[in-house]
Amino acid sequence: MIQRIQSIYLLLASAAAFALMAVAFVNVSGKGLGKPFADGDFDVNDNTILMVLAIVCGIAALVNIFLFNNRKLQMKIGNLVIVLNLVLAGLAGFFLYQALNTPQAVNDVTPNGGFGMSLLAIIFTFLANRNINKDEKLVKSAYNRLR
Repeated sequence: MIQRIQSIYLLLASAAAFALMAVAFVNVSGKGLGKPFADGDFDVNDNTILMVLAIVCGIAALVNIFLFNNRKLQMKIGNLVIVLNLVLAGLAGFFLYQALNTPQAVNDVTPNGGFGMSLLAIIFTFLANRNINKDEKLVKSAYNRLR
């Protein structure tokens, strides 16, 4: 049952969550940049909470693939992954806003794909949940026909 389309969607959601480790939210240039921008970008590696959330989202989506016997639990974990990704994007935006409101000289802020990766993880998890729900309805209708 691992060859279902929702397994592909969950694998892509997990890959998008783990890609947040390598992709920055924004690139920043300027002189005298502070702690979160010391390397010139703002990513999940700059904050422990963001890093833990990204790892939890990736692992939860990956583990969710192998819960195909319990579709209701699979949908609940999928919803949890969606909420965690929304929290991750919201916290990243909040921490970025706080870091940019410091009196340091930030000349240029260029958006990068970090928020897009979080959005992709949400979209892929939503698509997986939709297909899991279709499977659940199909199994229920087949069971009702046999009764």
